[in-house]
Amino acid sequence: MSALERISEGLTRREAQIAVLVSRGLPNKAVAWQLGVREGTVKVHSHNIDQKLRVSNRAGLIISAIERRR
Repeated sequence: MSALERISEGLTRREAQIAVLVSRGLPNKAVAWQLGVREGTVKVHSHNIDQKLRVSNRAGLIISAIERRR
């Protein structure tokens, strides 16, 4: 199972892509540029990811992603 598959449980495909990029430490602006979307779109998806993974910030997302990679 790939890192994307482990992180993406319960997330949409786009949310999973964003979660992976954020968990690598990329800022929203860089994530938006890589995916060809607006920074605001990344923020909305990030909020949805936080809600689904029950984390309250970027650090929580990174910790969750690391745990899911195992």
